[in-house]
Amino acid sequence: MAKTKATKTKAQLEKSIADLMRDLLDVVCEAGRVSPATTPSAVLADLNAAQGQLARVVHMLRTSPAAAAVLEQGAAAATVDTSGMTTTALFAHFKKIAPVEDLRFFLRGTLSPELRARAEAIAKPKPADLVALRAAWRAERFAAERAAGIPGVGSPAWREQLLAELEAEQSEAAAAAEAAAPVAVEAAA
Repeated sequence: MAKTKATKTKAQLEKSIADLMRDLLDVVCEAGRVSPATTPSAVLADLNAAQGQLARVVHMLRTSPAAAAVLEQGAAAATVDTSGMTTTALFAHFKKIAPVEDLRFFLRGTLSPELRARAEAIAKPKPADLVALRAAWRAERFAAERAAGIPGVGSPAWREQLLAELEAEQSEAAAAAEAAAPVAVEAAA
């Protein structure tokens, strides 16, 4: 029973550390994407929040040897020296970690709350999980684009829009060439 409790505590600790690090990464990423409308005080508030979360993680690591051990184990498992690997071993390593890296990359994007919760619930991602997530993301994105009046690529409405844009560009180029032509004649006289 003591071992089960220790394992449960270790799992809870790993989850807490992962949650804190994800929150910290989200705050820092959001602070990095500052729009011109964002006030400096809002950016400072975000950075202060990130600093507070980092302080909580550091405090947890200093006060809990178990937390430090879990973090060290995770870092040791995540750090792999690929410089001495053969080509075959290197490809095998990347094939092994690809689903996890794909999921991490997927979570960096802008997602609906439902899709983000679905992606974060995946403990050990498999390629099939990622295919389903990407399909759901595409369906959401396409629905949002259609609702905004953006035609689907290859649709008749898209083709009409493309042809109208090309025609407008050609007429602008012709008008610019026509406007430049009298200047050349006057310069020659």
